[in-house]
Amino acid sequence: MPRRLPRVGPGPPACLVLLAATCLFSPPSQACGVSRYGPHDPLVELQPDTLQSLFFSRSAWVVQFYARWSAASAAFAPTWRALAQDIKDWRPTLKLGVIDCGKMCNEKMCSDFEVTAYPTVKFLKPFSTYAGDGIKLEEIKDDPQSLREAIITFAESHLTSWWSPDAPLLAPLSTTEFVDSIQGRNVALIFEGEDSFLGREVILDMAQYKNIVVRRVLKSNAELVTRCKVTTFPSGFLYSSKGSCTPIPLANNSRSFYTDFLRTLPGVQREIIYTSKPPIAETKATPDSWEVADRTQLCMADLEYAVLCSLHRIEVSLANFTEERLSALKHYVHILAKYFPERSAVHNYLHKLEVWQESNLSINISRNEWIEDLKAAKEGLNASFPETPDCVGCQGNIPGFESYLCSLQIIFHLLAVQEALKSDGANSSSEVFPAAREFMTNFYFYSPAAKRFASLPAEFITEVKDQEEAIFQLWSTFTGMPGTSVVFISAAVDIPVELRLWGFLFSDCLQHSPLFICFSCLHLPLLLCF
Repeated sequence: MPRRLPRVGPGPPACLVLLAATCLFSPPSQACGVSRYGPHDPLVELQPDTLQSLFFSRSAWVVQFYARWSAASAAFAPTWRALAQDIKDWRPTLKLGVIDCGKMCNEKMCSDFEVTAYPTVKFLKPFSTYAGDGIKLEEIKDDPQSLREAIITFAESHLTSWWSPDAPLLAPLSTTEFVDSIQGRNVALIFEGEDSFLGREVILDMAQYKNIVVRRVLKSNAELVTRCKVTTFPSGFLYSSKGSCTPIPLANNSRSFYTDFLRTLPGVQREIIYTSKPPIAETKATPDSWEVADRTQLCMADLEYAVLCSLHRIEVSLANFTEERLSALKHYVHILAKYFPERSAVHNYLHKLEVWQESNLSINISRNEWIEDLKAAKEGLNASFPETPDCVGCQGNIPGFESYLCSLQIIFHLLAVQEALKSDGANSSSEVFPAAREFMTNFYFYSPAAKRFASLPAEFITEVKDQEEAIFQLWSTFTGMPGTSVVFISAAVDIPVELRLWGFLFSDCLQHSPLFICFSCLHLPLLLCF
């Protein structure tokens, strides 16, 4: 059974400081945001206007779906970037792409590809016609070599039905093929075991070069092994049109040594390959346009960002809408309408949405109907709502890399606080805590916070005795911060609980509270990341 957080120190509920520090600042909006990948990365950043390059293409595609607010996506980005550099010469046989599902403009694409977790990698065969042709790589490796080998294995397993006529041959060479293929041509042969990837990697590395053919020969091919007098595996040989085998003189049997040697042979030239790469829109902020926000303030921009983004992203789940998800969505809209700050235009918007959902929301609602209903709820409110809301307290270190889950955490914490204040001291049960658990486990089940919510037994949710305790439990579940750590902080530095929560609220990764709040916290051996 999870441990409840004990009450520490006297004072008002944990959130009074938060409520007193609400700001209304919102920086200029960016149209579709910035990318985690740059224009110099040898991959294609796909958006709605460039998506068609995936379909009816003579190239095979490997596409990574990521979200800018996903910590796992951020951790995976260097690996994907390194892979793109490593296999850039495989184009146009195979191309890499990325789609940022964290951008509102890309949500429909990610929904069409049935992406529910980040990062997700999908393989599309040449001449694919729609998103459903994409096949998921179930196990994503965290190093370029393993990814490279997984891609080769995946592609080769569907070689006969998927491979483009423009692609080099990856299949092992047979004797008959060999005799027919050397007419007037120089051929490089790589003899290796069946499980070796060296030959296939070199074949793809040389795909852009002409006047040479690279083929793979298995050591089980006794006739060719005998003809070239091969004694060690892997080994490389040049086979001339006159029928002679000449060993390739290499210091070692590495991929780079083979490709470097073969590319310097007389007559071998790189063909001009036009890798049509749509430009990546980069937003260049001037020094004055991006300032780190005061993270001790709870900003209305973050609240509106969380609300509007979360409602739009329900669209992704409509293809598999169930009664459980319907109930979770209704409870979410209800607590938003009931506890969201009344002085915001979003408050009136939420009330209209709640009234509408009581009579119109069902498990049969389509994606287009949901989007149109969200737009209809905004009509007549005499307020503007940004298509791409901004983060302030949850902004990243550079523009565009906001933390959406950070904003969602703030919104639920605020709702729990509002609930406690509106109860006027009555020890009634919380409706925000169970609603948060329903919403996170149904719509954001891939996040670490959702997994912590899912691990809570149902009886534990009902045993939370009042709204103030719900605030602590909600915070603990979102952050993964155990009760012992909370007690340790308070006992060590003797600060009230509202300052502890305030200090840890807005940073994705903090080693201590802001110094002006708690100078002695600087010496605590504690790292919080959420």
